[in-house]
Amino acid sequence: LGAPVTDDMMAKIVATLDADQSGSVSKDEFVAFYVRNIIADNDDRSLKERAHDMFELFDKSGDNAITIEEFKSTLDAFDFSFTVDEVGALVEELDDQENGTVGPHEFEHLLHKFESMFKSHTPRENLPLY
Repeated sequence: LGAPVTDDMMAKIVATLDADQSGSVSKDEFVAFYVRNIIADNDDRSLKERAHDMFELFDKSGDNAITIEEFKSTLDAFDFSFTVDEVGALVEELDDQENGTVGPHEFEHLLHKFESMFKSHTPRENLPLY
């Protein structure tokens, strides 16, 4: 990506993910999108490449570190309604270097854990992914 995410770009992302057209992206809509488009076999990018692209979405300042404020701002754009304390706890959990931010390697580790959870469960053929 390499470019800052503008408000217009974020609005387009939300519109794309908002399957029920409610004006916000639910956790289920985001997970369905992620499973369908990111984890699916049609994405030949490595985990590192996918993590890098998603990391840039959160790292609004471009300083290679996601702060609590950046994490919350991006999650708020998806209307996930996390409190500052909840986001702070998430950052603290991911922050292996204990510097108050989430770096690219820590974010990649998060996606690795997330993908492992989904790949360990083979989806049944008759269930739609939205």
